[in-house]
Amino acid sequence: MNLLFKSIVLRDSFHSLICLEVTSAEMKLLFVLTVGVLCGFAHCNRECFKRRQAECNREVLDYAASQLNVNFCNYQKKLLNCLTVAASDCDMGFFKQAEWINDIVKEVCTEGTGLNEEFEEHKECYMKAATDIKCYQPIIDIMKNKETPKDILRGQKEACKQLSSLSDCLSKSAEKTCGLMPSLLFDFILAPLVDLHKDYCEEVIFPENENLKRSVSLRGAELFRAFSYDTVKCVTK
Repeated sequence: MNLLFKSIVLRDSFHSLICLEVTSAEMKLLFVLTVGVLCGFAHCNRECFKRRQAECNREVLDYAASQLNVNFCNYQKKLLNCLTVAASDCDMGFFKQAEWINDIVKEVCTEGTGLNEEFEEHKECYMKAATDIKCYQPIIDIMKNKETPKDILRGQKEACKQLSSLSDCLSKSAEKTCGLMPSLLFDFILAPLVDLHKDYCEEVIFPENENLKRSVSLRGAELFRAFSYDTVKCVTK
């Protein structure tokens, strides 16, 4: 039998040596299985987060529907806290970024802090800047008429590539609407939010296979529902 035999040395829990003889064909199979397991971990984490993300969306939207007055703080705090816990539980790489923006929002929304006082003083112009429809128009156009899961995923992948231009547009809108100094807080909140959404795209959206059926909706976490709940209604009609 003209087979190339190789030895793999493995240590058991008692540090004894076990010698296994495997063929070159088996070595290839072992490599494929190993890579498959590693890739499987990433896939499982992604599926875990998608499920939890969908739960967060439902939970927060149900909460919003039950409230007479939904504003930036009570909506965004609930959403970001839910997503941060989900990112941690599902071992996502963007957990630290989610934790960072979650802490920022908590500070901005804690009555009596310097950030809260500044935010409350300029909240109206922040809302106006955040709902500047021209900034969202490229993404709205990309997602227009996307109905099948495959088309929606393609649209989301393309929309992910627009995040930097969206961020620049919103930042300029804030400076024009609120003035240079007030716009700095707007950017302070916006920048990590954009980074989080980019990381989300890299870990969740881009790896998705467009040709596979998906049991969990890839509807995004709507992280740009920032500054006011009215922002959502404006850009998602």
